[in-house]
Amino acid sequence: MLFEADNLVTEEIRRKPEKITTHVHNNYQTSQQDRNNHISHVNKSPETLTEKPQRIEYGPFHCVVPFGNHATLQSRAEEENHWILKGAISPFTGLPQICAFRGEMDANETGFEFYTNTQIDSDSPGWLGRWSGAEPREGLTLKNNKAFLTIRISKNTS
Repeated sequence: MLFEADNLVTEEIRRKPEKITTHVHNNYQTSQQDRNNHISHVNKSPETLTEKPQRIEYGPFHCVVPFGNHATLQSRAEEENHWILKGAISPFTGLPQICAFRGEMDANETGFEFYTNTQIDSDSPGWLGRWSGAEPREGLTLKNNKAFLTIRISKNTS
């Protein structure tokens, strides 16, 4: 036997809460739209997307004419404004190496001035930049008793 209170509860359960469902549904749509609007307002800077990692450059160094066996300018590298500098075996150390003077060229010198992403040997004298097989490292290629270094030429009077 059902009491009057039980009938009210049963009646409440049977009733469809349309307004509540619609309200929740509308809030859901609104919150989804807010999320989509928020995401669509994120600005992606073109510089950030295309930016390359910053490289450290060492220099300036320079080579003067006549270049000799320790620094011969070779063909261009894959990157724009970059060249390959080739060195031969040193008669003193027996190792392949590249040598260049530190600092800028004087106004009356003929040659080229350059920068590189590869650090010089730790035992290089104060007036000289030397990249040799004694300290193999990234950026210095040693192949067939030759040393190769990628450089960026900043001044060329040769």
